[in-house]
Amino acid sequence: MRILIISDVHANLAALAALPAADSIVCAGDLVVYGPDPRVVDQLMESGAYCVRGNEDHAVAFGGSHVAPPGLERAAAETRTWTREVLNPAQMSWLSRLPPELELEASGHRIAVTHAYAGDDERYLDPTDEELARTARAFPRASLIVLGHTHRQGIWRLRETTILMPGSVGQSERGGRASFAMVERGAIALHHVPYDLARTVRHIGLTPWSDATKAACIQVLHRGALRPRERVPLRR
Repeated sequence: MRILIISDVHANLAALAALPAADSIVCAGDLVVYGPDPRVVDQLMESGAYCVRGNEDHAVAFGGSHVAPPGLERAAAETRTWTREVLNPAQMSWLSRLPPELELEASGHRIAVTHAYAGDDERYLDPTDEELARTARAFPRASLIVLGHTHRQGIWRLRETTILMPGSVGQSERGGRASFAMVERGAIALHHVPYDLARTVRHIGLTPWSDATKAACIQVLHRGALRPRERVPLRR
């Protein structure tokens, strides 16, 4: 059984289409915003993907907002508003019903999924020993914990628990490439694949976004889009 593990699609249909086939898909959220193709929602709905709600999904579905990465503040606000306008009621309903976290059994793993950090979908996890241990304790039954949000890739092993960041499909740390992980026969591997970046740029050009928002979103597709690391304070 092949499990495709993804995160942070950000409405980039060309990047999603470049991923390999799998028996099952697990997605750690942020399906929408910054990209020109919110119909990625349909693709994941129809595939039966196991998805959690990311902070951008929450902002679109419930009308909220949050602090955007530096240089993307205007783009975040504008593309959130536009996404709410173009998604139909069924798509919005599906997005709003995504859980903040889930657990499932697949391919010999008990897999836990949340977007960013247990109980907080906006923290950028800094994978120190302390924070990884806290993440593992938040999902005590899981053998594999999947996180997104940072757009970074990584695999960390703590005794019987593996913590996995598959990277971003739609705004990868490597410009013009889609990041993901694959679980097959119990083994976990990280991958990047090229996608039709020119197609995504063309679709951005067809949106009604401002020139500044178009330029900001195109720039991160070309240069890569890492998010900051953030040290999570101890909770006593």
